[in-house]
Amino acid sequence: MGVSLALNVYGIWWGLPDRWNVDEDVARALRVIGERSIISRDLIHPPLYKFFLAAILAPYFLLLKAIGYPLEAVRQAASVSWLTMASEFPDFARNVYLLARFSSAVLGTATVYLVFCLGRRLFGAPAGLMGAALLALSMEFVSDSHFARSSPLVNFMGAAVVLLGVRALQDGRRRDLSWAAFLSGLAFTAKYNGAVLLVPTLAAHLIIQMRGRGAPEDPGARRLGVLLQRWLTSGLLFLLGVAAGWPGLLLDAAVFVEQLTTSSRFYGGFLYAREARISFPVGALNYLLELLRGFGAPLGVAVLVGAGLGLRRLRERQELWLLYLLAVPYFALASTYQLPDARSKFLMLVIPLLAVFGGLALARLAQSRALGKTATTAVLAVVFGYSFAYSAYADQVFTRLDTRYASTQWILANIPPGNSLEMLHDIAWLASARIIPRYQVLYLGRSSRDPAGGSLFKISESGVPELESRRLAAHCDRLRSGAISGEYVLAFLDNVADRNRPDSVPG
Repeated sequence: MGVSLALNVYGIWWGLPDRWNVDEDVARALRVIGERSIISRDLIHPPLYKFFLAAILAPYFLLLKAIGYPLEAVRQAASVSWLTMASEFPDFARNVYLLARFSSAVLGTATVYLVFCLGRRLFGAPAGLMGAALLALSMEFVSDSHFARSSPLVNFMGAAVVLLGVRALQDGRRRDLSWAAFLSGLAFTAKYNGAVLLVPTLAAHLIIQMRGRGAPEDPGARRLGVLLQRWLTSGLLFLLGVAAGWPGLLLDAAVFVEQLTTSSRFYGGFLYAREARISFPVGALNYLLELLRGFGAPLGVAVLVGAGLGLRRLRERQELWLLYLLAVPYFALASTYQLPDARSKFLMLVIPLLAVFGGLALARLAQSRALGKTATTAVLAVVFGYSFAYSAYADQVFTRLDTRYASTQWILANIPPGNSLEMLHDIAWLASARIIPRYQVLYLGRSSRDPAGGSLFKISESGVPELESRRLAAHCDRLRSGAISGEYVLAFLDNVADRNRPDSVPG
């Protein structure tokens, strides 16, 4: 856990006070604090993680208020844009990000502990230790634990839900399944794909009924009725968790349902079956390779071997069904996403659970006498040593390969101050506070130098397909009409497929 926390924390200060990763929720959490309301009508981003961050940041705000920090001036600057606030109050912007990112690092380390507990219950203490070590050194998991995003919180909840289900099956504590259902509802209000966490809870009820616990002397119809009643109770507890984590949803339920049924995508990554292009086996192979990349080859192979070993224990360890019934369908669904490339963020929820299988494989290797004690120790040292180096390298890769950082450095080094820069992309990708004071930024006919120029930062369309389409069309219209007036033009290509789209902004 110490190694996990060290890797998770190392590098969280990178790029501050600039906001390079627009998916981080710090600004939204600050809005919750400023408005002093738990009612959120943001249907794109569920609110629980913002509430969580607000609770993390609240003591810092109380401290600043006690020492007389100019919070009202901060609020006024933030009302223009984050870049304005970060430029005028860099210490404040840096500190709130460090606190938020540190909470993600701690959640990642706590998830490592839950994986140990889960592995110990399923396969014994050695497998639990190996699984925890595997997750602590997994590059993708470490990288995800760096940022103030909802994934670390949902990963922690996911591991907790499965652990509660396993404990209920082993100890006969149905109360744990009630907590698991409620926690699944809470996870949904942190990230939409958290809804799938209800599946292992329902599966646990089914396994208990099939074992004959509860009312074994009753006829089958009676047991089926009991099962349906418990599923219904779990569903109600799930909804109670949703209501607890998202009070504002009750005010906008109709709007939410409309967006869910008419939008071109389900926010959080899922696509409707009618929209998805089933891409087996290519999609599954792409995500399998992405999984290996995320773990690193040695640990990825251990996960696959452990998943195979687990299949052989399903009859004696029925609790393993909870892992398979969550991981396998989730992986299959990710393989159908209508995207040109595999993206590890769609697999993040199940990575801690897959680490449990990897722990089984590594524990079997450690206990094997086939290679001899010295050779086995050497193999494990190479596996973990390589994985540590792989994760440590990934901690530093952003400063060399992140395109927003690299392009900003190029602008500052090559474009003289005072020139105009026209943005042909979502304005949110203009990440550095160092750009605004030096240059005139033009965006869809608006200028950062105009008295009302700050409003251009309030029309971000990222993540909203309909708005993104309108923004792209507006950029193309300006190009065709010759309205581009910037001395330099900034255009971003999210992926190679963008270059071949008929409505793509020319290079």
